[in-house]
Amino acid sequence: MKPKTIDIEIERLLGVMRESHPSDEEYSIMANNLKTLYEAKTKESHIEWNIILPIIGQIFVTGMVLNHEHLNVITSRVGTFWRKI
Repeated sequence: MKPKTIDIEIERLLGVMRESHPSDEEYSIMANNLKTLYEAKTKESHIEWNIILPIIGQIFVTGMVLNHEHLNVITSRVGTFWRKI
């Protein structure tokens, strides 16, 4: 499995931090960046199913309605015509 870009960046940043001294000014900036990368990584893998499922449902219902309209256009037109007679 190919590592994700965010994992590669985390490893690169950890390598740079290993070579730096914790008292350096840039070290705290790198630590904040590392925290941000880990937060982004956890959000990246989390799927909001309560948002995805209704969208899939709406697409399915729309497809069913369009399919019904495509197949039953003549039947619905003839049905209204016969009611008028």
